[in-house]
Amino acid sequence: MTDEEILKGLIDSAWEDLRFYSNRGKAEREKWVVGEFLKISGIPFEVDEVASLEQDSKIDVVFRDANYQVKEIVNPGLKRSRYYKELYNALMRANDLESIELPSSAEDVPEIESMYSLILSESIKLGMSEKYKKEKSSLDLIFYVSRSRASLIRESEVNLNDFKVSGWRSVSCVNSKQAAVLFSGEDSPEYMCGISGNVVANHG
Repeated sequence: MTDEEILKGLIDSAWEDLRFYSNRGKAEREKWVVGEFLKISGIPFEVDEVASLEQDSKIDVVFRDANYQVKEIVNPGLKRSRYYKELYNALMRANDLESIELPSSAEDVPEIESMYSLILSESIKLGMSEKYKKEKSSLDLIFYVSRSRASLIRESEVNLNDFKVSGWRSVSCVNSKQAAVLFSGEDSPEYMCGISGNVVANHG
């Protein structure tokens, strides 16, 4: 492979990352999160069962009778879309591999914190927001945790009563190694009830 081909491959990859992490890629990212949750949880599904709704809807993704509102917990100070834009522009300016000037990806390195505590805090804060006040009782909140230095959830931490005050129909989470339904109410989707409170780990 020539240097020109390598550079073109880097540009194409950076463009895909920029698109994925831009507003245009929001629906695709949200469907990806739900898909990852289902895969790690061992729930069989067809790709077309995971669908996006209009972005002005409080429901981001539907899966069977689940109405997912998707949120991400990231590192403090992360400017991901800006980084990928700067990376793409830097690659476009480069004449060859030696002239690539990569942008800084500096971000705050967070303290070690419990992923469970992060999710609990965010679910309560979002539940207090006027934005979701009317619909939250019929919404299934799911977090994708990309924040570094967040400890994996232990089953001994999970207390279904912790999330009742937040008012969501259910609260779930997923990261690269774990998936869990941390809370499910009486009217939650049926498939959630069987795995509520169970932490599924995939260290592959």
